[in-house]
Amino acid sequence: IGESASISAVPSQTGGTYLWSNGATTQSINVTPTASSYFPITYSLGGCTPAIDSVYVMVNPLPIVNVSDIIICEGATGTLTAIPDQTGGAFIWSNGSSSQSINDNPLIPTSYTVTYTLGGCSPVDATALIDIMPAPSVSVADVTICDGEVALLDAILSLNAASQSGGMFLWSDGSITEDLNVSPSVTTVYDVTYSVGGCLPATASATVTVNPLPSVTFSSNITEGCAPLDFVLTADLNSSLANSYTWSLSDGQIFNGNPVSVTFSNPGTYDVSLEIISNQGCINNLTLSSYIYVEEDPIADFTVSSSTFTDLSQQISFFNSTTGADTYLWNFGDGSTSILIDPFYWYNNTVSGYQVSLIASSALNCTDTAFLEIPYVEGLTYYVPNTFTPDGDLFNQTFKPVFTSGFDPNQFSMKIFNRWGEIIFESKNSQIGWDGSYGINGSKVPEGVYTYHITYKIPNKDERRIVTGHVNLLK
Repeated sequence: IGESASISAVPSQTGGTYLWSNGATTQSINVTPTASSYFPITYSLGGCTPAIDSVYVMVNPLPIVNVSDIIICEGATGTLTAIPDQTGGAFIWSNGSSSQSINDNPLIPTSYTVTYTLGGCSPVDATALIDIMPAPSVSVADVTICDGEVALLDAILSLNAASQSGGMFLWSDGSITEDLNVSPSVTTVYDVTYSVGGCLPATASATVTVNPLPSVTFSSNITEGCAPLDFVLTADLNSSLANSYTWSLSDGQIFNGNPVSVTFSNPGTYDVSLEIISNQGCINNLTLSSYIYVEEDPIADFTVSSSTFTDLSQQISFFNSTTGADTYLWNFGDGSTSILIDPFYWYNNTVSGYQVSLIASSALNCTDTAFLEIPYVEGLTYYVPNTFTPDGDLFNQTFKPVFTSGFDPNQFSMKIFNRWGEIIFESKNSQIGWDGSYGINGSKVPEGVYTYHITYKIPNKDERRIVTGHVNLLK
């Protein structure tokens, strides 16, 4: 293809005319067909029937050869193969090889040219590159952790070509992930390799340094007592010097340092926690649940069978209503004591009151004291008559109660009611009685039964008493 062919007509008799299919009238023509073709010719002579013939010109296509670029790993050998579109030709490479394929291991990217010759046509060339892919690199940073923590080992790839991605990781513990989580108990070295495309794997190592946790133990000088409870917390020293101590108590208090003084004001059971940070920054903690017990003070209280002394010799019973106590100590005020829960005591020659005390104690000797003053009150003596006769003689003319002792004359009231509940007489003086009259005119009431209502106060006590009853008025 691309060449020219010369075609000549050879007649058996000369002197005639020529006519080719392309219009040429010469005996010979040059043609350059792009494909195999027939070229007819007509030869005319002396009016006879023209002679006809044709020539077939075969056009051979030019040969084509291809060679593909390849990429090889650094230090490996690559193969280039020439692929012609027609067989039977000859190859010649730029390195002198005459085979269809060549092998080479260049140190740098290198181009190779092959010339392919087939038949009498012009030879054709093709060029291919053997490119060198540098090996990938991988790196892993060292990590420092505290015992019990997890270290993340991150393999960092440095790729020199897109084709180096998609390889495989392999760690010394058998893991095949790019990142690796490890939690060794001692300092450990981890190796990783990265393999891709049959090239030599990239390798790296990382050291996981494991720092020990600080040991945590502590104690208190006391662990139980009465509120408010003061105590001292002390952390035990250890070979790993601590950088800081933080105490957390279940009531919300937080302290720093060692030792620390603490006060619990409220009763209850408390947890104590200690967090220690070592010089390497490792943290360890310990919590002792219900470590401190603060006991609530008992509440001492009692009542008595009589709130006053009315006789020189009198027995008093004591009723203990204390809560939260285990033992009791009574002081009856005259030097006598008792440890009974509910004692009774006989007082003799009582001419004045006594102060009684009760000391209540818990199992941890938390105490509370209750006091009660029992005064001496002269015995109450009074008489209320049930009949009087306001008839004008010298006897039994008024109605009134007769008090001989045991009441406050300044806190006295007496009211008289008729059968309809109307007040017909009132007196604030125990010495003034009812004479059987009512109203400002002093009208006399008829005979009959009337109701009285008497109120009086006990001396030395805020206690008022009421006496009610009926009185007969006779004439």
